[in-house]
Amino acid sequence: MTTSDLFPGTLAPMPGATASATLIWPSVESVAPARFVEGFKPFAAFARDSDADPAVLATDLFALWDFIAAHAELLDAPEMTEAASRFLGNAIAVAHPAARWRMTSEPEVGTSAMSIPVAGVLRAIVEHPEQREAFREMLASWPQADRDDLESSALAHHEVRRRPRGRPCGVRTSAPRDPGVLRRRRPGHRLRVPLGRWLSAGRRLLAGLPS
Repeated sequence: MTTSDLFPGTLAPMPGATASATLIWPSVESVAPARFVEGFKPFAAFARDSDADPAVLATDLFALWDFIAAHAELLDAPEMTEAASRFLGNAIAVAHPAARWRMTSEPEVGTSAMSIPVAGVLRAIVEHPEQREAFREMLASWPQADRDDLESSALAHHEVRRRPRGRPCGVRTSAPRDPGVLRRRRPGHRLRVPLGRWLSAGRRLLAGLPS
């Protein structure tokens, strides 16, 4: 792993599906999920060539938003789009230090409460820059969503299931409560942010964007 003068931590390769699976089925060989990934240098060079300081963009997510929105050509070349997506994801991890990279059907950065597909957000910034404040509101709600997530998980873990009288140990009179039901009652929990949309506290912040 390498370090960078732009992001405060070591840089890791983009996690693959196998690496993300270790979050569900950990093994002796499992590694900690990455906070920052490599592969963003072409975007940093592009920013310098465009008279922007990548160090500022790395620490100011909304300066980065404005820069991306002003440079739609970032979507023209796949290599540059990939580099910009990685830079954006790392910047999100700076703004929300608990966020980590993962691979689902596409690269995402987030926590168990919210997860953001960076390529989709990059495109949404270019195509819908007016949604800047909605994205800011979503980010502002993220710490509370994480707290709700921890509380919900603790409640589910410590929930006491009483054994009715006259029933053998291990026999239930009804199906056990699905902890997911409890979690879904808590606003903002287990939210995976779909492409071009941000949801928070159980409501849609952006409307009318393409899926």
